[in-house]
Amino acid sequence: MGRRRFLVVLAAAAGAGGFWFVRRDVPESQLAAAESDGSASVTRSTITERPSTSATSSPAPTVESTSTTSSSTTTSTTTSTTTTVGPHDTNLAAAALVGTTIQVIPRAAWGASAPGVFTSHAIDRITLHHSAVGFLDNRLAPARFRQHQNYHQSLGWPDIAYHLLIDRAGNVFEGRPIDAVGDTGTNYDPTGHFVPMCEGNFDEHEPAAAQLEALAAVVGWARSRFGTNEIAGHRDVASTACPGDALASRIGDVVASSDRYLGFDLVLMSAEEAAQLVAEIEA
Repeated sequence: MGRRRFLVVLAAAAGAGGFWFVRRDVPESQLAAAESDGSASVTRSTITERPSTSATSSPAPTVESTSTTSSSTTTSTTTSTTTTVGPHDTNLAAAALVGTTIQVIPRAAWGASAPGVFTSHAIDRITLHHSAVGFLDNRLAPARFRQHQNYHQSLGWPDIAYHLLIDRAGNVFEGRPIDAVGDTGTNYDPTGHFVPMCEGNFDEHEPAAAQLEALAAVVGWARSRFGTNEIAGHRDVASTACPGDALASRIGDVVASSDRYLGFDLVLMSAEEAAQLVAEIEA
């Protein structure tokens, strides 16, 4: 995908639209990576919407592969997955990182449908997920997120189950409001859980380096924002393979790398910038 050199942080346009072309590469019946329960209106109060300022992107270091000790709950598992690079993959710095901000592509830009009604909660832990659907061609990311949302809403959930969505290039997309309880098809109560999701099936292939770096940035932001070091994989709180062996085995590395991003801001991109970026991703 084309890489932007500069991003402008503007006030984001609210609302959702479905104006992007949908490439249905995976049947919706396979998109069951999931989450449970919803009811009272919630806003996007934890994502900053800023007036215009310019920022130059500088590469962030990649996630380290060495193990580190952390006070977080982590899982280390031996994985037999193979490192595979997709046709539009990047192993450079996460695309979302600009200065000391994590740029978030708003819902309208990736074509999200209108959500239902949510239940609000206060976050006190971070739980990492994958989508459990193989994903190596990053051009399909926005279409894939629409598929997830369609499937999740077909289950009667108000929206896509996750708070933030991360593609292989390290772009971060807005999911359901962060102060809304997630949904789950597994046996845990997601109340209090901040739920970021990395697109892919990490029992079949490796997450990209830029994807891991964006996840580390999101985790660092959440640690600062919610004052928590309770970090785990989905499999640590429920009977599931999620987030896959290849990501579960890297949680300690992600947490260690997240120290670099403590105090970063999470900022919604402007509608214009986000539409341009989504077009570049899909090109």
